[in-house]
Amino acid sequence: RIYADDIKFMAQINDHDDLISFQKDIDSVCKWLCDHGLTISVPKCGVLSVGPKSKLLIDPPHYTMLGQPIAVYDNFRDLGIIIESDLSAKLHIEKLVLKASRKFNVFRRKFRVKDPNFRIRMYKTYIRPILESGSIVWNLSQIGLIKLIERVQRRFLRYLTLTSGKKQTYLELCQSYKVDPLIVRRTKTDLVTLYKVFHNHFMHLDSNDFVEHSTAVTRGHKYKIQRPYLKSSQRSHILFYRTYELWNSLPSDVVDYATVASFKKYINSPAYTNNLINLINKKYPSLL
Repeated sequence: RIYADDIKFMAQINDHDDLISFQKDIDSVCKWLCDHGLTISVPKCGVLSVGPKSKLLIDPPHYTMLGQPIAVYDNFRDLGIIIESDLSAKLHIEKLVLKASRKFNVFRRKFRVKDPNFRIRMYKTYIRPILESGSIVWNLSQIGLIKLIERVQRRFLRYLTLTSGKKQTYLELCQSYKVDPLIVRRTKTDLVTLYKVFHNHFMHLDSNDFVEHSTAVTRGHKYKIQRPYLKSSQRSHILFYRTYELWNSLPSDVVDYATVASFKKYINSPAYTNNLINLINKKYPSLL
């Protein structure tokens, strides 16, 4: 796959014959690039084996490019997202939280303006986007990672109330300052992305792969996602799998809205937001 000036080679490796075949593919692409006067920065290249450790080859693969060995990694940054060999987002989320926490500490030291509205605007502009960047890819369900991200916003909201002396729960703080818990915002982002997929706002994504095709009369709307059959827990974190129940429960007229703005208006309504919060509280009782 090609994105701008980046190229990704992907193959399923089951035995050493597959390794040899994959090396030939790399050599063929390198030859084509050289024939067309294009250069390759081998030090910037890397090999990442993805999958359960029990199914990976015992010896790490040794691939070469233009006669130079390609480094092997346990994790690799791709378009700003850290991909780990087990598809865990733990390392990526930890780095996001660290970066956002540092910005919060700078904000707390440098800004003396006490107006809470100004502080909230600064938070929404400079800190919260860090915690939400690329969430479509890494939005997972591990309660420990969810709490880790939520802790940054919790700290900021408590920082706003230090002088008031009021003791409020995290959910009460969110309601007081009119901000959604981050898990609610990520869920809404997932739903908006699904809406865009089914209404052909993205190129190279065929929504027919995820729609239930049935001649029988069933409940729900025409964009229902197939109930997934999961062979591994990693696949349960994919966008279409983690959101299918919530998406399928939306009313038909909502998923048929003509514009993204209309759809966003519905899911951002107080009634639907409260519904999401109730569902999240049932799934993660100790989170909010």
